Parts: sequence; structure tokens; C-alpha cells
Amino acid sequence: MNSLSVLKVVFIIILCIGSSYTDIKFGYVKNLYLLPFSLLGIVLLVLQFLLFGAETLLDSVISILTSLIISVILYIAHIWAAGDCKFLIVLSLLTPVELYSKFNFLNFSIIFAIALAFAYSYIFLIFDSIYCGIKQKKIADKAKIKSGMKSFALNYITSVCCIIAIDNILLYFFAEFFIHYIFVLLAINISFVILLNSLKHLNKRILLPIALVLAIIFMCLRQSFGTIYFVNFGLVFIVMLMKLFISEYNYEYINTSDVKAGMIISTETSMLFLNSRVKGLPDMSHENVSDRISESECESIHRWEKSKYGSKTVKIVRKIPFAIFISLGIVTYIIVGVMLN
Repeated sequence: MNSLSVLKVVFIIILCIGSSYTDIKFGYVKNLYLLPFSLLGIVLLVLQFLLFGAETLLDSVISILTSLIISVILYIAHIWAAGDCKFLIVLSLLTPVELYSKFNFLNFSIIFAIALAFAYSYIFLIFDSIYCGIKQKKIADKAKIKSGMKSFALNYITSVCCIIAIDNILLYFFAEFFIHYIFVLLAINISFVILLNSLKHLNKRILLPIALVLAIIFMCLRQSFGTIYFVNFGLVFIVMLMKLFISEYNYEYINTSDVKAGMIISTETSMLFLNSRVKGLPDMSHENVSDRISESECESIHRWEKSKYGSKTVKIVRKIPFAIFISLGIVTYIIVGVMLN
């Protein structure tokens, strides 16, 4: 890498450390911290254009637009908070052009960093849920898992067809890369299964035939019916089953007086507010990032504690500092890019 790219990597590492710290301490990535790095990214892009020409700049712009589109989709789907999305966009501003140009996937390779971020977060959630289960001396609610299994079959078949279609499309166009770096393909598969099963309003009955047709077309084009499909059957089953298990430990009880702005109240707790005459309480929670409570709602909850229908404890959705996993994803992406380079 040239000196400009090395400087970008240094800024990325500093940004990742700072953003992870603020996400842990304050529950979100601060705009005040992202702003100077975004300005640095723009300045470095201009320098890149002056030193290496318009071709590398175009690659960078397309990569930034890719991360922007993905961020908007994840934000609309309430999977990532706005701070996480802006963090990813700033990282794409700073990503050295040599790294993704060596992926044979050109300027869209920022997708790999996002996929790795999802994979890391999922691994964390699995181990964290096991720890919570041991600490609470509690196993997952069998009745809850049983009720969740009713939609499991349709989601499972749809997910399998989707990732088989995705795998065949990626292998059709970029076989050389994915054959050598199969872990990236697995990370993309895991990320897609998590994303697909997080979109509750997505009509699986419409998606299923589309995915099935695409899978058949690209399987025929590749003329390949290998063992990777059996791996996908098991992968999807494990990921979806673990998601049911993880959801059981997605909450914690805290003192009502300790409720702070930015927290997400559980649906169960928000229903307790319906009978209260205290004004300014949060509406019904759907337990996603759009339901984070404001300062005024936080004050209303503190008043509610002392009211007739109040409670000394409330149930909240546990905060996962996703900036850490985005950081791990981009750092892994850089390491693999340097190795390929």
C-alpha cells in the first residue's frame, strides 16, 4: 500500500476504537466524533484523485454509494441505528482503494465487511446467551420456542432457497475469489439469514418462488450441484434455531429510576403504560432501534414509577454495541485485503 492508504488505515483504526468506546459508554456513536473523520475522508479522496486519477476515485465513490444504500436499507428495516449506519459510511470513505480492487469484486467489496460484522455479532450473541442462561439458571422457554416453530418451516425453506440463489450468483461471477475464501461466503450466508428473519413484514410466500427460480437458473448456468447445498441446509437450520434461543435472553430487568434516554423498552413494559394517566409516556414498543426513548419520555417513565400503575422495575431490550462488530468486520476486511495485496 502507498503512504496515503497507510494513513487511511491508521485513521480507520482510531475511528473504530473511539466509536466502539462511545457506543459502549453512551449507547450510540456520537456525530461529534464521526464528523472530523468524515471531513478527513473527503480530503483524502481529493488527494487520491490528484495523485492517482479519476479511475480510483470512481471505485471509491461506488463503494461509498454501496455502503450508503445498504445503511439506508438496514436503517429502514430497524436493524441498525442511525449512528451505526453513519459509522459504516465514514469507514467506507476512508477505505483504501487497493483493498477492494484486489478482491476481484471491485468497488462493491465493502459488502464483505458488513457480512463479517453480522457474523461476529451473531457469534457474540450465541456465547452471551449461553452465559446469561447459566447465570440465570434458566433454559429457554420451550413454549415460546414451540410457538415460534410454527413459522419456522416456511422461513427455513425460503432462507435455504435464497442463499442457494445468492451463492450460485456469486460463484457464477466471482468463483475464483469465493473458492479461495469460502469463509467470506459463509459470512454472507449467515448475514442474509439473520437479515431475512429480522424483516417481519417481508412476505415469504412471494419471496420463495423468486428465490427458487433464481437458484435453479444459476445452478443450471454453473452446471454445479455440489455438497455446498447440503452445507447450506445445515447452516440455515443452525442459524435460525440459535436465533430462537438468543431471543429468550434479549432482555433484562432494571430499576425504573435507572432508565435512560436511548434505551428500548420491551413490548411487555410498554403495555403497562396504557392504563396510566402520566403524559408523555412512550407508545407501544416494537423493540427495534426506532423505539429508543427520548429524554422527555425518560422523565415521564420516572414519574410513572411513583404513579398508581407504576413499577419499581421495567423490562428493557439489552443493548448490543454494534459498532464493535462493524469495527471487527472492517479490520478483518483490511487484513484479508493486505494479504491478497
